[in-house]
Amino acid sequence: MTSALLPLIFLAFAADRPDLVGRVVTSDGAPVVGAHVSIDTAGVRKGTSPLCPSCYLDCRKSAETDEKGEFRIAAVDPDLLFNVLVVADGFRPTFAMKSDPLKEPVKVALTAFDPSKFEANRILKGVVVDAAGRPLAGIKLTPRGFATEAFRGFSPDILDRLVVTNQKGEFVMTSKSPMEYADLLATGSGVAPRIFHGCKPEANPQKLTMTPGATLTGRVVRDGKPVAGCEVGLVQVSRSADGYLGETSVGTDSDGRFTFVNVHPDESVFVYTLMGSIKDAGAADAKKIRVGGEGATTDAGDFLVVRGHTIKGRVLLSDDKPVPPNTRLLISREDAWDFRYVDLDAEGRFEVDGLPTERYSLSVALKGYEVSPKNHSIDPQNARSLVGMIDQDIDGLKILMEPRAK
Repeated sequence: MTSALLPLIFLAFAADRPDLVGRVVTSDGAPVVGAHVSIDTAGVRKGTSPLCPSCYLDCRKSAETDEKGEFRIAAVDPDLLFNVLVVADGFRPTFAMKSDPLKEPVKVALTAFDPSKFEANRILKGVVVDAAGRPLAGIKLTPRGFATEAFRGFSPDILDRLVVTNQKGEFVMTSKSPMEYADLLATGSGVAPRIFHGCKPEANPQKLTMTPGATLTGRVVRDGKPVAGCEVGLVQVSRSADGYLGETSVGTDSDGRFTFVNVHPDESVFVYTLMGSIKDAGAADAKKIRVGGEGATTDAGDFLVVRGHTIKGRVLLSDDKPVPPNTRLLISREDAWDFRYVDLDAEGRFEVDGLPTERYSLSVALKGYEVSPKNHSIDPQNARSLVGMIDQDIDGLKILMEPRAK
């Protein structure tokens, strides 16, 4: 290949990759100059991807707004939708979710923010750094449990629902009520999620350290052949309110392999294929895996796909009325963080296939009705659903609903 051809190849490549453009303004419509605009995460328009949301090459790209508040991030992947983060001094960080480079320019309105106006006991501030002490930009912090004069527990109307670190790794979270402490869930690109417990205003400025965490890999196969394009999920075994980090999922590549990066280390997790993501009603049982320590890679082995179980049944109303249109059945797995909604037909019938062997809960949300205690499999802990093991095909399952007592 001659060197003269290289510029032509580059131009052809760039022509197929549009620019992501937009404008950043204040709540009054004035341009915000010098705002930092970055691609935080991305996702495919359709199907699945073996990459994590922050692992795409475009997630390294950013731009600054000009005197008109306009920005341009050059040559992005047209097959992706982008979650764009905008950070500017004197304003609250803001996301523009699912920004589409193939549509009209992105418009982001920022809200002015002056932390000096808050009393010392109504504010948490600090910096998030890596293990070497370097600041981490774009880290998202959300409150979990907290205690204030007004409320203990969690209420989205008291503390800021979400704050994001700026280019210096700095963050500020405010409260409408004097604060005793707050537990903060921190997530971001290239680091394992972590909850920082007991952050107190008197400890300002906080210094929160995050690490890359661990890696978990595996493979999905069927009859010895790789299963490409199916979705694999990961969730903690222990999902207590004070320690739950959230679930995540990735797709398998052409070799049926999947990789989870930045997993919280030394943690027991369930790894599972998502219902409905394997063709021809395929299913694989979930696995309980112990993730290795910081920097370790754990191989979850092969997930063997077989034909999943099928359940057929009908929802009946005890007053013999017809099931209203658009009524749906919710089927949820007990171990995996996985569920499906199934539309009922005009007679209340349903059919679900591709179910791995596992315990499930089934529920129907129907205004004015509740699950009847006459159902044999009613959940003693939650009378709104049925529970039980599905380890074979089931035909003729009946779910009886009765009018809710007034």
